[in-house]
Amino acid sequence: MTDAPSLSPREARDRWLDKLRVQRRERTVYSYEYRLKLFVEWAEEQGIDDMRDLSGWDLETYETHRRSKDPTASSLNNEFQTLRLWMEYLARIEVVDEDLPDKVDVPDVPKDEETNTTRLEHERALEMIQQYREIPKLYGTRDHVLLEIAWHTGARVGGIRALDLRDVKETELENGETAHFVEFVNRPETDTPLKNGPDGERPVALLPEVYEVIDHYTSVRRPDKVDDEGRQPLLVSQQGRPSAGTIRQWMYKTTLPCRYGPCPHDRDPDECQYTKHNHRSKCPSSRSPHPIRTGAITWMRNQGLPVEVVAERVNASVDVINKHYDVEEPLHEMLRRRVPHLNNLSLDSEPTSP
Repeated sequence: MTDAPSLSPREARDRWLDKLRVQRRERTVYSYEYRLKLFVEWAEEQGIDDMRDLSGWDLETYETHRRSKDPTASSLNNEFQTLRLWMEYLARIEVVDEDLPDKVDVPDVPKDEETNTTRLEHERALEMIQQYREIPKLYGTRDHVLLEIAWHTGARVGGIRALDLRDVKETELENGETAHFVEFVNRPETDTPLKNGPDGERPVALLPEVYEVIDHYTSVRRPDKVDDEGRQPLLVSQQGRPSAGTIRQWMYKTTLPCRYGPCPHDRDPDECQYTKHNHRSKCPSSRSPHPIRTGAITWMRNQGLPVEVVAERVNASVDVINKHYDVEEPLHEMLRRRVPHLNNLSLDSEPTSP
């Protein structure tokens, strides 16, 4: 360790992040920077100005400090996972002792906290979509299109934001039928990267009735606008292409139950503050895009779509869907497990080789 450089916590962190920027997406690097910011500030307050002096006791003291702030188990797990990765890098370049990474105790996450089960239930989603289709003043509006695309494609906010008019397509199949789809394309050079870059590019088939909603919007209701890059966004704001935050606000508005039916909370929509801009997220029934994605993925699986098909459709791995999105009711889970194998339990079935 005598040849190891003297690096302050801040210098050591910045050195690691600069290295990561070559191979990781900026969003990932930013999340690492935020998590380590807490450690760097704590270390500076403790007078730790040379990472070579960092000890296992310091890491234990820091963990106690963080737990005193009462973070969620998931947040603490993510933070200390990042801290361990950083320590592994510093050990590799001999700034800290080689056994120091093993002294980072990554807290476990209780099973019931591993997934976010807040989702738009499919019964409400389908009712909402049906109302938008049946009420003339709502049919084919921007909000209607946003809801249909979000639910039927399970796309992330970034993917929906990235769609251009040219990405809504139809093609004639060999059997003479017409197929409709939207194509998600990674275009980082003009400010619409997909989360997984080129790996996020994919066509997603649409039902004819979903395509008709989009076609009505683009033909009748969509303002003729372009974004700052001269492209024609599918969904447009007054400025052109909406930000991700704007789309979230639109979704809160879209899912307000009083837009398409009576208020389930016994409020007068004309007087309710939840109907006002910047207050819609406070309505107990409104939803942001992520719970809609979660609900859509669960619905697709419960409708019998194989997990591999859903994974391609929504651009997520099978493991991620099984762990974070495919949140089934016990009945659905039992039915899915038993249907392919139930006949094997018959008294008349032949035993199979192990």
